[in-house]
Amino acid sequence: MYNILSKFGIRMQLVRLVEMHLNGTYSYVWLGKHMSDKLPNKNGLKCGEALLPVFALDYATQKVQTNQKGLN
Repeated sequence: MYNILSKFGIRMQLVRLVEMHLNGTYSYVWLGKHMSDKLPNKNGLKCGEALLPVFALDYATQKVQTNQKGLN
């Protein structure tokens, strides 16, 4: 995540805050009336985290455009 956020000039202090916010999160699964044990989230984003996919999409788009320019 640091590579994507730093590309946009976001300060390292803010990057660390975002990482702290995303790390150490857990999910539970309900099956009928029973709830699972705590399951650590190892990848992905929390629901409603709209900002990071926007950064990632822009970063990927720019990478593709750069690669296409190199082919011409």
